[in-house]
Amino acid sequence: MAEVQRSHVQRSSIASGRTRVGGYDADFIPSLDRKYVCPICLAALREPMQTLCGHRFCRNCIMGCVQEGMRTARCPVDNVVLIVHKELFEDNAFRREVLSLTVKCDNSTQGCTWTGELRELEGHKLSCSYVMVECEHRCGVQVLQRLMTEHLVSCERRPTVCTHCQMTIPFADMTKHQLLMCQNLPVQCTSCGKGGIQRKDIAKHIDVTTGDCPSTVIPCQYAQFGCQFQSLRRLMPDHLNENTNQHILLLVRRISDQEQRIQTLESTMSTDHSEMTVPVSKFIFGQYFTGSLDWKIPLPSENLLNLKSTFVSPSFYTGCPGYQLHVTLGLNAHVQENEKWTSVHLTFEKGIFDDELPPNMENSTWRIKIVSQLDVDDRLRDGISDCISCTMVRPTYRFPSYRVGKENFMLSRELLEYEFTKNGYLHVNVWLER
Repeated sequence: MAEVQRSHVQRSSIASGRTRVGGYDADFIPSLDRKYVCPICLAALREPMQTLCGHRFCRNCIMGCVQEGMRTARCPVDNVVLIVHKELFEDNAFRREVLSLTVKCDNSTQGCTWTGELRELEGHKLSCSYVMVECEHRCGVQVLQRLMTEHLVSCERRPTVCTHCQMTIPFADMTKHQLLMCQNLPVQCTSCGKGGIQRKDIAKHIDVTTGDCPSTVIPCQYAQFGCQFQSLRRLMPDHLNENTNQHILLLVRRISDQEQRIQTLESTMSTDHSEMTVPVSKFIFGQYFTGSLDWKIPLPSENLLNLKSTFVSPSFYTGCPGYQLHVTLGLNAHVQENEKWTSVHLTFEKGIFDDELPPNMENSTWRIKIVSQLDVDDRLRDGISDCISCTMVRPTYRFPSYRVGKENFMLSRELLEYEFTKNGYLHVNVWLER
């Protein structure tokens, strides 16, 4: 095969600065004869034009040497003055001769063996299987046209259907999609360990009201009646079985309260508006509306000095109407200087009379007493008591509860002495000192 000469395209610029296309940049077989080379761009003549002095140039190259608006120009080879519109003309015969020259495909270095006339080169390039093309999946890779089908099969951005949600996701993003976004992916509940739950159903599974996760903390179903107990769902049946009487009492209190409110309304409707105020003493009834609490706390059988536990009393009211609150006793809740202390707190919570109460009531004093269980003849004291002075606060939507109390109410070792735990429970009296 004859030696192949690779010519180089040079771009010439006209006075206005616009870029013009020079000669043909192609691999010629055999090497390009000098008579076909443009003296300006040194490439094969494209649309050749001949001067009166016998030199040939690419159309764009020679026109780039003519100053705009000028009638004359100089030949770039011998500097002869030319009248542009008379002494510079197209050489169609030479153009056909150049287009008939034999060339190789521009992609011959990639393996293409095509050869043909220069006039056929552009048409061949449109269908050449050795041209480098961009991947249609926009992965950033360029491959030979003939290898594109093979590349698309293994492309990292190839469309892939998620087996769980049927969405079409790029292959490279599938792991991220399934780990973080796929709502149909079976996952494991982090609370109870149950697997096979679709991600979109996890919220339903752990829902406090309608879920079935046994490890979700839920309130007692009697919470609306005043029960403050919360526990894992799987332990709630035990609480319901063990506190049946307390729940019945809460229901009775609610029924009694409703009856009292009905009586109040009936009484108000039957009296003159100027005499609508009814003495509060007429509505104070039962142990839950007197501002006092008689509370017996069953104690577990474990070593109580090493047990950290919190006991929550039934809710009660400071009066009728009054603030609703409950008492929390924290066994071994606080440690100071290697001594374990029992704490006592009052928690004011939302109650049925909130709309009738002022936002707060200052300077109230609550007495908390641990009652001695010894016989009268054996007693050295009736019990141990202390006071909590505070402002009674009506809860709001933003702050549904208000808590006050003492961290160091009583040393736990003194509280758990035989005198106070003789019968397997603690006896606590709480009342509002008026």
